[in-house]
Amino acid sequence: MSEGERLVVGAVLATAAVAACGSGGAPAMDKVFETEHFIYYRQAGAPAPCPSLGDWLERYYRAFEGFLGVSRPTLNKVSYHLYSDANASLAACSGAGRNCYLPSSETIVSLEPLKPHEIVHVFERLIGTPAPAPAMFSEGIATMLGGSVGPPREDGRLDTSLDIENLLGSKAFYARTDDVGPAITYSAAAGFMRFLLDRYGKDAFLSMYGGLDNVSESAEVERQFEATVGEALRDVIAAWQTAVAPPYDEVVLNTPLCDQLRALAPDGSTVLDPGCAFDAARFDVPISGRLDVLLHRIPGQAAESLAFAHVYRCEGGVPLDAGIFVRGELHLALDVAPGTYMLSIDGAQVSAVNAAQPVTLDLDAACTTGRIAAAIGGPDSGSLLVVRRWVAPETGLALDLDIGSAGQLGLGGVSTELAMPYDVYACPQACVADPDQQCGHDSLPGVQTMGEPRDVFGMRVAAGDRLHLETGPRIKPAWQYSLQLSVDLTTP
Repeated sequence: MSEGERLVVGAVLATAAVAACGSGGAPAMDKVFETEHFIYYRQAGAPAPCPSLGDWLERYYRAFEGFLGVSRPTLNKVSYHLYSDANASLAACSGAGRNCYLPSSETIVSLEPLKPHEIVHVFERLIGTPAPAPAMFSEGIATMLGGSVGPPREDGRLDTSLDIENLLGSKAFYARTDDVGPAITYSAAAGFMRFLLDRYGKDAFLSMYGGLDNVSESAEVERQFEATVGEALRDVIAAWQTAVAPPYDEVVLNTPLCDQLRALAPDGSTVLDPGCAFDAARFDVPISGRLDVLLHRIPGQAAESLAFAHVYRCEGGVPLDAGIFVRGELHLALDVAPGTYMLSIDGAQVSAVNAAQPVTLDLDAACTTGRIAAAIGGPDSGSLLVVRRWVAPETGLALDLDIGSAGQLGLGGVSTELAMPYDVYACPQACVADPDQQCGHDSLPGVQTMGEPRDVFGMRVAAGDRLHLETGPRIKPAWQYSLQLSVDLTTP
């Protein structure tokens, strides 16, 4: 949120917060570092920012400046104030929240070392004129570009039921936010902004947004919107509410940041060094939707430093929803919608290589010739992570595993939030006519609760074995799951 939009709503809170700070006024802030566009300050007790934080501030600065097509009119640097005291940050934001942007002093106030949402506010205020847009629009665009949404509906989709037609005025929007929380109102606002962006295209969307400058009353918001786009705002809201809601994680648009990242090397490896924050690179998934990336934790690092990987679709969506630890070598087999994606690593250094050939993933357990198996186990403790994200679920999946070391077949990284395969069969070869009779069989829900039988996961395997796996239908129709397969050297 930004200064001047919630001063009345937060007046009582601000008074209490200032009182809690004592009579000394605002707390002392120590200057930590300076970049091309930022001066970073820290209150005593706040986490010490790491050196790479400045690079990410500048990436987000360029990302939002470029996407929104605006430039700041002054040469002043943005002050970023990292607070440790929640009451002090609340007072600095005049009681409007604990994170905010103050345009009069070009200052970001935050309890978080990096708050992209507030960096968006630096630039969205400049679309059209520097006057503020209606709160639902300004908080919606800041969340769409620099935030996160949630909670989702039970089916994993965005909840579009909020009566945003009654929240067009800024006071009404913030009053409802105080009642139900920003997770509800900001998420709905972001979803509607994404709907408008997709409906009209970026140029028309930004023109409409600029036309709402200094408009805060509901009736004037409706009048100005219709004058700009030629449609009644309430009719457009109704169209959004009656359309099929998107997966909730597809509301956030990652394209501006993706455009600032280097691409994974087409040949050879790319080192991702998170330092004390995180590192990221982009890559393109072809029209087939199949791409494999080999991740390898670089040896020689402290044993306690764990590498953690996420995958984001730049146009929206998080195929690897819970993230995954990279221990040794991880073969990431993506079966996802084509487009540009972002691989993010935090913790330890990792090398990433585009696999020359993806492993064979037979949808609907079809049998094909020239199958390419995935190697698991071996000296690098390799594992395979299959990540699938398509709106239309398949009935089953088939793949082959080449075992590199003796142990037990391990299972991990299963996404249970949406839908996973119900059954897994381990067969001696492909194209078994009746896997229920001829193959080992586990029910994944049974495995997850350590129920019996466990004929697949935990089975003994030896170096040189080739194992054929097939999955049964999904537990429920949804669009995504992940499944990690490894050789476990320990006894369960």
